[in-house]
Amino acid sequence: MTSSRQTAALVMDIVPLLTRLMRKKFREKRVGDLSMAQFRTLAFLDANQGASLSDAASHIGLGLPSMSRLVDALVNRKLVTRATHGGDRRRVCLTLTRQGKRELEEAHKHAQAYFTDKLSELSDEERDRVSETMDLLCKLFTLDGRISARKPTE
Repeated sequence: MTSSRQTAALVMDIVPLLTRLMRKKFREKRVGDLSMAQFRTLAFLDANQGASLSDAASHIGLGLPSMSRLVDALVNRKLVTRATHGGDRRRVCLTLTRQGKRELEEAHKHAQAYFTDKLSELSDEERDRVSETMDLLCKLFTLDGRISARKPTE
């Protein structure tokens, strides 16, 4: 039986590996010329329309000045809109545009194609185990319903 500590070590080893592979695939193809941070920001805004700059910065792990520059670039490319909150002019709400949604989906398809190819090397039973494990991890680490995973697509 694997202990919680051993399982944690495995998760901490594989997550950075998968992240590096995703970054590599983005650099190779430069889908929509999105950086990983921009892709993650678009994905966050897709799941959290109207989020604040602080919400996005916290999720991505950037300071407010860095997130502000990243959002400026996305706004300039017409991937994100920035508007003041109706009741509080100091609060900025970020929303994904249609073009932003298209770029996000294109980037997602590119990354998914790579992982689809790699996972096709596994048996049906092994893929079922991976899927069950991902479902468990998603349920375990989803925070207050605000960080959502994308639904699998066929």
